[in-house]
Amino acid sequence: MSDTLFHNISLFGPTLEVPDSYNVRFFHGDAREGVIQLADLRTIRLELRWRTQRKAGAAVLDLAKRLEKKHGITAQRVGDAYVFDAEKLRAVLTAADGRVLELHWPLACEHRNRTQAAFLASLPGLAEPHWRWQVYGIDARVPRRYALAEWQMLPGRTTLHFADTHWLSRLRNTNRVSVGTFSMAERLLARKNLTDFAIDMLKPPKAASKPAAWQPAGEAAVTTSFRALHRVMFASHHTLTVTHDKAANRIYFEHRIEQRKR
Repeated sequence: MSDTLFHNISLFGPTLEVPDSYNVRFFHGDAREGVIQLADLRTIRLELRWRTQRKAGAAVLDLAKRLEKKHGITAQRVGDAYVFDAEKLRAVLTAADGRVLELHWPLACEHRNRTQAAFLASLPGLAEPHWRWQVYGIDARVPRRYALAEWQMLPGRTTLHFADTHWLSRLRNTNRVSVGTFSMAERLLARKNLTDFAIDMLKPPKAASKPAAWQPAGEAAVTTSFRALHRVMFASHHTLTVTHDKAANRIYFEHRIEQRKR
């Protein structure tokens, strides 16, 4: 029985369940087109590429046929996916949500079946109104119309900032979500409690009301809220929750900003 620990990485919908030794080596793109590479300390172990394309299903079929001809191998059908399992090519090709998705293993991997199963099982969720985002302790559901505006993906400090793409939200700078994690929580909380850490982390914007008192939100979490005024009729309502995950030795925060009438 393997003692390998696993973690999930979910970006723009698909989920990759991979060993804990895999870290994000490279990431670029958006919901329409992108690539993510995962590597351990030795080399790249996994790569996921996606692109939006008309008639994505037909494009996947055409790509599978070209790869079969190029490498002289036959793909196995697993549902709607084409699976290549040979030394020349280890890959899964499929279409979902109007996108062509390609999952590649440059080298043989004993955990491939587990990663492949989680990946294929996550694809029906791409059509849902909210996508699940998971990376380095982050686990949040964000409306799919929100764009990933900024990010930092490091094992010790990870942040994802999302913004509503609707023009009115962009104009008023509202309807945003920020989530993140800090590793080595024991050291960060050695000389302060979670509430003090949250107070130091929170930086209210200009024209913001005074944050309400921090309140317990479960066994190891605190939360607060405040308003920031915008123009004549609208204000943004901020809710910030900070959680200490003792088992993972991480601090997790979630900051949601919603537009409301004053």
